Amino acid sequence: MVAALDSTTCETCAAMDGKQFPLKEEAAGINAPPFHARCRCCKAPVVEDEAPGERAARGEDGKTYYVPENMTYDEWKAQDVDNASEKSDVVSSGKSDIIKEKIRTAGKLPKTAKIHFSPAPVDMDLLSFDDKHINSERGHEVTREQAIQWIHDAKISVSVWGGRFERYYGTQGTVYVNTLNNLIRTAYAKDEYDDNTRAILEVIKKYAL
Repeated sequence: MVAALDSTTCETCAAMDGKQFPLKEEAAGINAPPFHARCRCCKAPVVEDEAPGERAARGEDGKTYYVPENMTYDEWKAQDVDNASEKSDVVSSGKSDIIKEKIRTAGKLPKTAKIHFSPAPVDMDLLSFDDKHINSERGHEVTREQAIQWIHDAKISVSVWGGRFERYYGTQGTVYVNTLNNLIRTAYAKDEYDDNTRAILEVIKKYAL
């Protein structure tokens, strides 16, 4: 059973996500959709020995992104929805300025850098990708699709050079976007993080951002 990974899915459909039932025991409304009007569930076959894939999810910004296909609704909610609520509580608690300074110090960011707990919005459809610089020159071996996903999954973003560049920091990868040219200038995976980037991620983890 597969339920839609977005915040409008009801508890009934969410609870069915990932469950498996023999086809011969199928009964609509009990162990097969529709469970109610405008049901958010559908059936999917179980295929043994198939390489792991992905499934679509919808973020709070209404945009689609992808998670491992074996992630259940409850796991997705705990990771993406509940964490977003905790982050909002931290930001509104009056501690935001203190945390920003900890990030600035940890990452040795310039005083003029602007730190955004909610990553700066960007139209990802318009972003071009500097493959020559990122891969041919720097050897990061990153695809545009990976960079786009890292932007979407970013925990924070940081504006530098008067807003000309936006840096998106996440647990899996970091991306620098030239905002004037809508260009992904560089992107690299977590195994290439330097000490400053790792220090920023430690602060982010500590305060559940």
